[in-house]
Amino acid sequence: DLKASPWRYSQSPMLDNICPESPILRAPTIGLTGTTYNMLDTSLSTISEQLTLLEFGIFRKVEFHELAKLSWKGPRAKRTSPNILLLISKFNTVSQWVATEVVTGKDEKRRAQVIERFISVGQKCLECRNYNTLMEIL
Repeated sequence: DLKASPWRYSQSPMLDNICPESPILRAPTIGLTGTTYNMLDTSLSTISEQLTLLEFGIFRKVEFHELAKLSWKGPRAKRTSPNILLLISKFNTVSQWVATEVVTGKDEKRRAQVIERFISVGQKCLECRNYNTLMEIL
């Protein structure tokens, strides 16, 4: 259910309707424990495109005042910089997802395949000029 997903940050109809069959958007925990999602079975394009769309959905909502004077670090950050906080949260979640996918591999061969896959996803993100998601993966 997309509405229960921590990845549904945007109220945008665009994100609500983008590739609902995609395992990236369908799996609320994006492949973490308890889902049937297997990143090795999903195309590089699908993974990188969906991560890029999710990133863009948040990034386009960031307003100038959220960046001014490091307001996301202040005591009123939730009110003054909600979209920056979402970007930070997404960054941490994707980084955790990458680490979890690697360490939960059954054996060294599987872990190596997952690492290679993430390197390829990172390259696709670089081609899309999605540097934030690239850094999340690294």
